[in-house]
Amino acid sequence: MQQKIDANRDIFIQHGTNPNEIHHISVDAPFGEFERAIVQYLDRVSAQNLVVDITSMPQKMLFFLMKLLRNGYRNIDNTVVVYAEPDEYDRNALVANHEPWDALPGFRLQRDSTSDRKTVVAIGYDPMGLPEEVNSPEFNEGTTSFLFPFPAQPERVARNWRFIRQIFPNVESQRLDIKRVDGMNVPEIFDELCGLGGFGDVALTLAPFGPKPVSLAMALYASKFSTGECRTAVFYTHPLYKNPNYSIGLKIVDGVPRINCYCVRLGRSNLY
Repeated sequence: MQQKIDANRDIFIQHGTNPNEIHHISVDAPFGEFERAIVQYLDRVSAQNLVVDITSMPQKMLFFLMKLLRNGYRNIDNTVVVYAEPDEYDRNALVANHEPWDALPGFRLQRDSTSDRKTVVAIGYDPMGLPEEVNSPEFNEGTTSFLFPFPAQPERVARNWRFIRQIFPNVESQRLDIKRVDGMNVPEIFDELCGLGGFGDVALTLAPFGPKPVSLAMALYASKFSTGECRTAVFYTHPLYKNPNYSIGLKIVDGVPRINCYCVRLGRSNLY
């Protein structure tokens, strides 16, 4: 892993990045270290246009940053989020040694805030500690919806179904509330969340285990509806270890790298 970090660091420096601008923070460090680095950077930059690459960004940073940018820093005119699609994923275990199920920074609320809270799980490849939560009121087939990325390659669909079976191994698929969404289409996913959450009128707990664009849509929704009586919560079991070959290569379509760009602020107006 360190070899890959060093190689990527060298690429940034070769393209003009000041080495002093690269922060080294351990994934298991207190979140305050990440928060200080992010806030100090945003307070210092004067650029009107901001590009945020979420391809390998941890969920804690992704959700915190999106909420920060949406609800503050009005000096930034335009914000574009980019995500590079991998060519493939390693077939071995992708993550290990996860943290306990807990709220992400900025999206915590009291568990008794509402008695009819609904959970929306973005389906990925590894539910980590999620199966351990199935006996809690938050996780039963009557109050849980799944965002299933489709269409997708057959082997990825199979891994997504294994994800569900690890949570509800004995439940028929017809009883599960599965919403099929394009895993790269942030507007479509955001609209699906608005339907599930009644544009903030229904209390939701979001669990971002799926593709990064799905996490982005969840972050934008939660940032918009994180206030009021039915506040949106975000819970996750953050992995402390990731396979160095978690994803391999860059997807190329017709000779063009598949890098998705999502405009989330235009002319100082939030688009979500």
